[in-house]
Amino acid sequence: MEKQIDNCDVSSVDSLVVIPYEQISATALEGILEEFITREGTNYGFYEHTVKEQLAKAKLMLEQGKVSIVFDAVLERCHIIDERQLAELQTLVPEC
Repeated sequence: MEKQIDNCDVSSVDSLVVIPYEQISATALEGILEEFITREGTNYGFYEHTVKEQLAKAKLMLEQGKVSIVFDAVLERCHIIDERQLAELQTLVPEC
């Protein structure tokens, strides 16, 4: 089944794997978060936050379970999705 995550079409939800952030090295996690928050077209509202501030906020959201890291094996790219999107994916692919 086709699905869209983070404004990117993915070939199949079957190619998505949730990666617990605790299983990612600190260096890799920072790279994933930095790549995500600096993607072209990301809108942060009226106030510009520094990359350091955004990294801290994203890491806190991971720790609180508000967002999750999902790896797309087809696109070979990580996405960060909120808990609503994760719940939706889990109904489509229970092992997600």
